[in-house]
Amino acid sequence: MVKEADYRLSSKNSALIIVDMQNDGFKFHGEGLRKVILRLQKFLERARRANLNIIHVQTLRDNKSLQTIIYGTKSNLIEGKWEAKLVEELRPKRGESVIDKETHDCFFKTTMDKTLKELNLKPGKSTIITTGIGANNCLYHAVIGFHVRQYEVLVPLDCTHSSKPMGMKFLKWQMNQGAYNFNVKRTSSGSIIFD
Repeated sequence: MVKEADYRLSSKNSALIIVDMQNDGFKFHGEGLRKVILRLQKFLERARRANLNIIHVQTLRDNKSLQTIIYGTKSNLIEGKWEAKLVEELRPKRGESVIDKETHDCFFKTTMDKTLKELNLKPGKSTIITTGIGANNCLYHAVIGFHVRQYEVLVPLDCTHSSKPMGMKFLKWQMNQGAYNFNVKRTSSGSIIFD
């Protein structure tokens, strides 16, 4: 097992991404999610004190989308519904970015690339800290999205969650592969320090 390193990050050259921490998550993740929310809340407070760039990602589905019409899936993540709202403890503050997405991928048909550019976050030079749910779908797609765009990616595992233990195992296994581990590192929130 690789020993965790402390990562010292410049607040102007880094961002904290919080993926899909919405009320609907309790249906799939249960009370295990409450522990993650508490850890993420403390980490978010530290990031805010350091003036880190913060980006909230939320899934908003449309029951008139192809996913529903062709494949028959329905969702509670409809804009305006309680289930779609970000959990109270992690709600965005003024000046923090919010990215709406309709799929697992936070880059597909979203404003993510534009937002990163506006925040002056650059591939090869900036670090993205990815947190949230689910470890083997939406969070994983975010990790891969930043990975293939050549950002440095940190994943504090204590601030992530999966509805099933296999989801966390999948995420850890993927991040250990040579295809990813040159710019994707798993860590803990306590090992990340902000300058």
